[in-house]
Amino acid sequence: MHIKITEKKILLSHEAGTQVLIPGTDVSVKIYPGKISLPKKEVFFFNILGPVQDFTILQNWDNFSLDVYGHTLRGYFRYQIFQKQGKIMLHFDRIKFPSIEGIVKSHLRKKTFVAQEKDTINLNVPCCAFIKKNEVLSLGFNKTHDITLLQKRCDMKEILPLWFYIGSQLSLKEGKIEGNLTLLKEVETLINEKKCHLIEKAFEKIYLSSFDKMFSPKIFDDQWLAMLPIVEKIRTSKQNPLIILQKGALLIKRLFVEYDAKILKILPCLPPSFCSGRFIGIENEDFTLNMQWAKGQIFTLILSAKRDCDLRIIFPREIKSFRLKDRKNKERTSIIKNARDDNFKIQMGEIYYFDRFQK
Repeated sequence: MHIKITEKKILLSHEAGTQVLIPGTDVSVKIYPGKISLPKKEVFFFNILGPVQDFTILQNWDNFSLDVYGHTLRGYFRYQIFQKQGKIMLHFDRIKFPSIEGIVKSHLRKKTFVAQEKDTINLNVPCCAFIKKNEVLSLGFNKTHDITLLQKRCDMKEILPLWFYIGSQLSLKEGKIEGNLTLLKEVETLINEKKCHLIEKAFEKIYLSSFDKMFSPKIFDDQWLAMLPIVEKIRTSKQNPLIILQKGALLIKRLFVEYDAKILKILPCLPPSFCSGRFIGIENEDFTLNMQWAKGQIFTLILSAKRDCDLRIIFPREIKSFRLKDRKNKERTSIIKNARDDNFKIQMGEIYYFDRFQK
């Protein structure tokens, strides 16, 4: 018995000047066909001879890289931006013409460069590198994540799994609650009060106010969408806007599973429209959890114990019984339990299978 998620975590854009977070880092860049704008006003210019056809930016969270490609009058090109040992690197993966010439310009320097296929340039931009985590959420949305169409659809079944995955990679210090962070505080209140029917719209409000394209967050809404009380001008903030991704991911997780003080809550605050989904790789110091639900009801739960402990599991109110099996006794007679509020003793290295949930 296995639960898998096969959807790719790749966002794409065809728009020049898209602000993009480099996967696995806290650095954002702005990508044009012939230019890369880096932090601290450093700019890379490329002499590639446009117009560029099929210009595409891929934010690849599966491989933790940013891929850019297109067809120029000189031929096809493709480069990648990624982090290596805490530095941002630019790798020219494919160049179907002799070389790419360019200029690196900042307030301190200006120099030319020539790059050929397979060349790699250190962009001299320090970054915080984040460890890739395996927690993945799916709410059954399988279309290509073209950012223009994603924003037009504004479907939380598509947006929240991506938001969760990106935000769960981060590990930043939280600071003052201001700007769009106050909207996240409103969502937290709704979750605490179990107002499930209001949560999806609350997340939609945050998404519209807090994100540019490609999930590049901002503390203050510079589009004046009136999601917050009136302000006369956009203030600057010393906080890292990635806090919005991180804090949002923690709240998204709480919709489907909560674990605190050896108490595990399953689907504690499930919004009505998220009636089917999968959540895998949920990990803490005691166990790893994979789960699947359908028609608003838990369907399968697989718990892999990392150490011996007593565990209390709270299922949704309507669940009255279920079958429990372990890896050693897969063929034994089904065990039906009272499911509302039960205690289990789990043993390190053992895998427990819960299914056949009954109302």
